[in-house]
Amino acid sequence: MDGSRPLQFFTRTMTPCARSGSDATGGDSEMWGGCEECQRLWREYAAATTAHIRLQGKLQVATIQHDLENIARLEAETGTAEKVRGDLREAIRRHEENSHGAGPGT
Repeated sequence: MDGSRPLQFFTRTMTPCARSGSDATGGDSEMWGGCEECQRLWREYAAATTAHIRLQGKLQVATIQHDLENIARLEAETGTAEKVRGDLREAIRRHEENSHGAGPGT
């Protein structure tokens, strides 16, 4: 698995960009071209999501193979990747709220 398919499911759970009203799937060119900060944040979020999913896959393989050395390392790396994703989700939410007037639930 290359990580691109699950990325679609994760990005669909994010809130729409207040400026364009589009969702996070990239289907609306206004979202990606209208605000450089939105564009940067969503690119970083996509990369973080891909990295997190890849690490989860490696962790699953290590668990199936009972590879205790790699399990410990991958658990730590997966936890860090999950935190990065969460931090980026929060940064996107704050940016949309502060720059585009998108309040909670919009």
